[in-house]
Amino acid sequence: MGDVNDPSERSSGSRKAAVIVIPLCILGIGNVLLILQWDMNPIWGALLVPPVIFISALGWIAIEGGIAGDRSGVE
Repeated sequence: MGDVNDPSERSSGSRKAAVIVIPLCILGIGNVLLILQWDMNPIWGALLVPPVIFISALGWIAIEGGIAGDRSGVE
């Protein structure tokens, strides 16, 4: 019933995290590439990539760890 050490539930959490976080990470990197295509200074690309990666990693941890899970209280 919700055992965190169960391998099948752990892989399910990883799959759910990947489905949610990877498109958002791609969108963030795409925005950085769009900024660079507008002939802006390349330093802006270097400054914008770390926050995109940080937020993606934070989202991954929140979703996989269950922090951003169902809060309805129904078990």
